[in-house]
Amino acid sequence: MAGDSMVFKYDTTSKALVHVSIKAALGDKKDPVTLEVDFADLPDGTIHLTSTTLDAKVQKVQVKTTNIDYKKIAN
Repeated sequence: MAGDSMVFKYDTTSKALVHVSIKAALGDKKDPVTLEVDFADLPDGTIHLTSTTLDAKVQKVQVKTTNIDYKKIAN
């Protein structure tokens, strides 16, 4: 839809994805929805999703997730 956007941010040194930002409308421009997604790396270099925020203000809905405490369980 016109006006929607998706932006990727990455670390130019490691070429790793750092953040994704999506902005769109549900039905019409008066009902915007945003999604913010953050990534980070683990000590072994694996990139993982650390947090997300979905915000639909007109619908009065906000969903946040956080992923923490990753541990290596096997070799």
